[in-house]
Amino acid sequence: MLNALLVSLAINAVMFVIAYKRSSDKLTDISYAVSFAAIAVYGFSQSNKSSFHAVLLGLVLVWAARLGGFLLYRVIKVGKDQRFDQIRNSFLKFGRFWLFQALTAWALMIPAILAFTREGAITSLSIVGAIICVLGIAIEGTADIQKFRFNSDPKNKGTWIESGIW
Repeated sequence: MLNALLVSLAINAVMFVIAYKRSSDKLTDISYAVSFAAIAVYGFSQSNKSSFHAVLLGLVLVWAARLGGFLLYRVIKVGKDQRFDQIRNSFLKFGRFWLFQALTAWALMIPAILAFTREGAITSLSIVGAIICVLGIAIEGTADIQKFRFNSDPKNKGTWIESGIW
């Protein structure tokens, strides 16, 4: 468990230094997704590599790729992330965000980390879980696209999206 935390902290520390030196937002969200993927790869490498563990790894990697791909696309299209306008140039404030991001990725991955430490077998319950996960990834992706399009339309500035899945 501690090693998975160290993986997340290391990834975010390295990317933080690069982002801080460049005063850039472009690595912030992608490192979040990379943290999930790296923790999953680490967990799988420590597992007995059963088919259950391989499916779990695959699901986390697909989700992380979807999340990271969307967030990278969004920051490239928008140009910057205004959440960081007040802290981007402060080593401590920007660093605190990155530390919190590393801790959050690790905390959210605790169930997967624990699953990687146990004997894994594909059961009817794990199949249902995988189906729910795939549906969740599709719904999340659809909602992100709908919200991004909504927010990209100047006539919606300052309004709340009340349509679509979001």
